[in-house]
Amino acid sequence: EHRLGDGSQLGVALHYVRERSAMGTAGALSLLPIRSSGPVLVTNGDILTRLEFARLLDYHRDRDAAATVGAIEHVTTIPYGVLRTDGERLVAMEEKPDVRVQCNAGLYVLEPAVLDPGEPLDMPALLQRALDHDLTVCVFPVVERWFDIGSPEDFQQVLMEFATGEED
Repeated sequence: EHRLGDGSQLGVALHYVRERSAMGTAGALSLLPIRSSGPVLVTNGDILTRLEFARLLDYHRDRDAAATVGAIEHVTTIPYGVLRTDGERLVAMEEKPDVRVQCNAGLYVLEPAVLDPGEPLDMPALLQRALDHDLTVCVFPVVERWFDIGSPEDFQQVLMEFATGEED
């Protein structure tokens, strides 16, 4: 806030909301001064992406979703041969396979109906509530560059990539 002020020097209007006590990643949304009549775009503060957010919003609207979660694909290699078994019998063996999973990218679109005002709540719990109420929760594949800058080392690496234009 000290550095950015009201945002006028950047051509934007910035407003700040302060938590008096920890509200969680979703509960803090209840502190917004105006209740939105449309979808709310939420991003974790420790990510950077080249995603055009309009695509995420369009995807959410096209599916008439109550909530949409951005997802990145994470690939990890199992460093051992993986055994496929049926009971105690070996059925197949795969040497050092890659495992691909969809992971939360820290990007969300939420309809006002899924927001529970005034209650401490983390985003996974909010999404689970939506699922428990049979609301549509969609997953949006983020294929653009996505960076987690959750540590000083990650932040420095991303700064270098942006400064040089070189990506891994």
